[in-house]
Amino acid sequence: MEKIILFTLLSIVPPAIWCWFFIFQKEKRAVFVKDLFVFFLEGLGLAGAFIAIEMFLGQGLTFVFSKIFNIFSVSLEEIFGSIQGSVSTSLIYAFLIAYFEINVISFFLGKQLGNKKDVNKVIIGTQLSVVYALGFSVAKNAFSLARASSASGINNLFIFQSLIVGLAYVLSVGALAHFLTMSKFHKLYSEFFVKRGLLISFLSLGLFGFLLSAPVFYFTFWIAIIGMGVLTKCLFERRDFEIKLILREEVVPPMFNDRKEIITYLFNEQLSFNQMKSMAFCPNCFVSKKAEWKVCPFCAMKFK
Repeated sequence: MEKIILFTLLSIVPPAIWCWFFIFQKEKRAVFVKDLFVFFLEGLGLAGAFIAIEMFLGQGLTFVFSKIFNIFSVSLEEIFGSIQGSVSTSLIYAFLIAYFEINVISFFLGKQLGNKKDVNKVIIGTQLSVVYALGFSVAKNAFSLARASSASGINNLFIFQSLIVGLAYVLSVGALAHFLTMSKFHKLYSEFFVKRGLLISFLSLGLFGFLLSAPVFYFTFWIAIIGMGVLTKCLFERRDFEIKLILREEVVPPMFNDRKEIITYLFNEQLSFNQMKSMAFCPNCFVSKKAEWKVCPFCAMKFK
């Protein structure tokens, strides 16, 4: 029991450090510590419900798979004993769990962010949600460590995986929250943002879950780290982009930005035509403009 508690506390460290930099770095904190704590506890609570459901479904899925394999005269040992079978099983399981978790998290988190009047900026919704995901990952990791301890023992590889999986939840739910919060501020694009957030978070969580549990872990680990780095850069750039817009400072559009995102940011900040014109956007068609442009090539808007 002492080992499980120790390893659970250790697993909190990487995602907690990430959340610290995202929320508390310099003047960039946009939420109160009290709200962060409440969302953390809500994440813990939802994870507890998930664990109960996962235990129930896990037994049911094992029964169904064993029946299917028996039809084709294939044993579970043959499936899990081969590399190909183990990889396929890991892939299916990771994306099934990701689909179920992301949809339920989206439902509860969407209600929370939608009803909370204090969430009037995208950065606020995202910062609250990464702490929500931190609480969720803590309970999930504790359950996984306890299950591994009772089954075959906790090995070094499993400990290493548990240190990283918390980041996967924080980043995936952070991406989901970014788009869920944006859906509050532009009703015309609301459905687009919700679908975009669900797709990105489902694919990222499913992929991270597979890469961190696949048999070829030492190779897939580095792919997962690169993916997490890209997602981190996207979230940090959008945080800084919105803060600079709020302060009316010179901005550079974030990587992989969508035109609908830019319009929503500008719409929520209620920037004037001249303010948008002085920034890095065309105030007529909202495309990101280059410094050397004197006329927008898309709508013929004159900048000077």
